[in-house]
Amino acid sequence: MTHEISQPRQMTDSQRTEGPLQGTLLIAISCLSVLGAVLLSPAQPQILDEFSHQSSATWLVPLVITTPALMVGLLAFGARRIVDAVGRIRLMKISLLMYALFGTAPLYLDSLVSIVASRVGVGIAEAAIMTCATTLIADYFEGRTRARYLGLQVVFSSLSAVVFIGLGGALAQSSWRTPFWLYASGIVFAGSVAVLLWQPSAPTEDQTHPTLQPVQWRPLLAPLTVTLFGGIVFYIPIVEIPYALSNVGVSGSGAIGAVSALAALGTALGAISFGKLGTFGPKRLRRAHSLPQAQASSRSGSHRTPRWWS
Repeated sequence: MTHEISQPRQMTDSQRTEGPLQGTLLIAISCLSVLGAVLLSPAQPQILDEFSHQSSATWLVPLVITTPALMVGLLAFGARRIVDAVGRIRLMKISLLMYALFGTAPLYLDSLVSIVASRVGVGIAEAAIMTCATTLIADYFEGRTRARYLGLQVVFSSLSAVVFIGLGGALAQSSWRTPFWLYASGIVFAGSVAVLLWQPSAPTEDQTHPTLQPVQWRPLLAPLTVTLFGGIVFYIPIVEIPYALSNVGVSGSGAIGAVSALAALGTALGAISFGKLGTFGPKRLRRAHSLPQAQASSRSGSHRTPRWWS
């Protein structure tokens, strides 16, 4: 008598079913761009002291913080085409490994210029990661489920800024280089993507989307201008608060991180409550936030003249 041993069947990508595990992983990956933007903020005074012998340090140190976001903005328009050409999952894994490689590079780099250059690499990786994560959410989910995950992506990205700023301050108490170890998390996420995510099936002829019309840029000028202003406002406290606190005698990175986290908490609460506040209309909201923001920025700036302007 013979017994046939059946081999386990492997599920193809088209047979897999997306669920909360995939959605949660994509939201977590989306938070990596926030980590790149705010993690090092509390360590700025320490980095400036480390490279105080370099005259260019006064304007290069802020670039360590802002360069990744600058690269994301510059690459945003062409990122989608690269994602479609290379493939979501392949590009995601490559970008996460790049994120870990360039993100941890300052652990052994001694030149401030080379550290800023490594941050360019982090920004390029972040642009691809964010585009892949958002595209995969749109690919995996539909209707209300898709809208819910996209909304959670915004909420958790805002809340993660509070965590990352506080964590960066705590880690920087031992050394300004210590927070850079967190970028190694890209390796863990790359492995998770390889196991838990899959390349969406190519659409059939019946599912192919109709040809999109050319983008009309003129109606977008006002929203893009407001977004640019909002980005500048977002980075003012991230860059300026550590210096302002340092100038009034608060030198510990842990304390700087705690105060900066409170500012980030306000941003997160604003993002979460925008769904209800948005009913007041854009004109009222602009008037309501402009004066308090101007006062807060002027008070912060009154403690010091920006170092890269002096």
